[in-house]
Amino acid sequence: MASAAMSTERLLARAFNTLDVAEIRWAQLRDHHALVPGDDVDLLVHPADADRLEAALGELGFARILTWRHGYHRFHVAYDAEADAWLKLDIVTQLAFRTGGEVPGGVVDAVLSRGERAGDRVRLTGDDEFWTLLLHCLLDRGSVPDHHLARLQRLAEGHDPVGPVRDALAASAQAAAAAVGGVRTGTVSSLMAVADELDRALVRPNLRHRMRRRTASALAPLIRMVRRPGVSVAVLGPDGAGKTTLIGSVAERFFFPTRTYYLGLYGGSRRSRSGLRSLAGRAFIGQLATVWRAYLAAAIERRRGRLVIFDRYGSDALLPSRRGRSTWKRRARGLLIGRLSPRPDMVVLLDAAPAQLLARKNEHSAETLERQRRGYLAIAERWRATVPVVIVDAGQDASTVHREVVAALWRAFALRRRP
Repeated sequence: MASAAMSTERLLARAFNTLDVAEIRWAQLRDHHALVPGDDVDLLVHPADADRLEAALGELGFARILTWRHGYHRFHVAYDAEADAWLKLDIVTQLAFRTGGEVPGGVVDAVLSRGERAGDRVRLTGDDEFWTLLLHCLLDRGSVPDHHLARLQRLAEGHDPVGPVRDALAASAQAAAAAVGGVRTGTVSSLMAVADELDRALVRPNLRHRMRRRTASALAPLIRMVRRPGVSVAVLGPDGAGKTTLIGSVAERFFFPTRTYYLGLYGGSRRSRSGLRSLAGRAFIGQLATVWRAYLAAAIERRRGRLVIFDRYGSDALLPSRRGRSTWKRRARGLLIGRLSPRPDMVVLLDAAPAQLLARKNEHSAETLERQRRGYLAIAERWRATVPVVIVDAGQDASTVHREVVAALWRAFALRRRP
């Protein structure tokens, strides 16, 4: 975990440097002494710089995640292959709270101008962090967790926190003073008792602004389906290449919801039938219907922004026979199922030498596996003209294969989400 955290910290440092180079005004909202993979990192960004933010982070592989009813929040996510961990930036352009209250717009400018540089980071002053964290606990969370209370006590030690956020609460000066006292004594009940009064001291956006925000939130799912579809990937490879292991690990740990469809077609029907009867038989028609049902279901899931993984693909119909013979039936099957299959967004081919495949799954001869391997490489070359193809050395350990594939998948997602 320590090495993973260090790797994610390096990615975070690069993100901070990118914001600085782009001259984006920002500061870290809450203190993160030791980042744990999976934690959100909360940032405040000047609203005038928000439009340049997505492009700047996109160069590092961050993708913006459209969310529903999150107001001023913008979520940007990146995958750290070295740590096999996700880094999520929760970015706000206004100090607004779930209760509907906001600090006046000019306060953000004042808070950011007072930010304190500490190495590669810009942090709020201790006083500004105190008030933003306290309001976050009382008005967003409706509770004050022990670790936040301890942080608030350190920030208020020896003085009364002041600053532009405190000035915005001037209408409830008595409640603000009581809140500072509650923090020092550690009396959470007294803090909750003044939450409503502090909330009333904040400004409320006008009706037009509230309606615009609500409309944007309501339309977010539709916008996500229209502008930010997911990615479909066909995972190919000979028997023993580790497709099942890879797909299981990706589906379990990928950032977005994942749907998997199995389209194993290799070998076709083993019944002995006449050519015409086999071509028109129920087995072939059922196989054709199965793959197209999967394609249609996958298209819906992809449109919803999900990762769609095909375990094998219709292109498997183009593989050579295990017996090395090709009949007109196989060629017709390859045309109707293989060549007419819809195009996935990308292809991942797990490639390994027959000896390695035999060591994992001793079901076929080395000659059969080599034919499979060459067939898949030929299919990959055919796909390469129209879609990205990633060939991964399946002889590596499963963890390395997983990281390489997830990094490639995330690049495809991130490219779809660039402005």
